[in-house]
Amino acid sequence: MTLKKTDHERVKLLRSRVDQLSDSMSPCYLFPQRPQLHFHPVAHRCDCCAVELLIHKTSRKAVATLDAGGFQAVDIQKKCKHCQAVYRSEELRALTPDAYSRHHRATRY
Repeated sequence: MTLKKTDHERVKLLRSRVDQLSDSMSPCYLFPQRPQLHFHPVAHRCDCCAVELLIHKTSRKAVATLDAGGFQAVDIQKKCKHCQAVYRSEELRALTPDAYSRHHRATRY
């Protein structure tokens, strides 16, 4: 007597294997510690006065996204020493838009 699996049973078994593989590829298994990603503005010179930008402030915060999972974001801000304009990373702003709404108007993106 041979035991044959029905189509439904085969699909169910395949689905469980795919789920197991997917679970093992989860960021929490791939990265035991949250990876640290650095974000800095693209500009190297001020848009207004063309003066070279200097590092103004660095801050860290935990960020979680659906596509990349959780990570530690290092936000590197640059500032023009002439007109005091502050520049930030557009990429980090796109990932965490609400965090930037609290900053003053002089901040440029």
